[in-house]
Amino acid sequence: MYAKNISLNGIVFFSLFIALLSAISTVIFSEKPFNDHFGFSLMFIAIIGLCLNMTYIFINTLVDICNP
Repeated sequence: MYAKNISLNGIVFFSLFIALLSAISTVIFSEKPFNDHFGFSLMFIAIIGLCLNMTYIFINTLVDICNP
């Protein structure tokens, strides 16, 4: 039997995705300007993190394909 590994990149990706969705819902349903600014800043951080994480996953996938 093979032991299943949980990828750290997958955990980071899904946590950033959940943070992005929660920031979007915060901006949509907020009634105060403070919550809007918090939501927009959290969206910005989550989008940057998702882009960096996807780039890292993509580069690792290319390296695994090119160097079997």
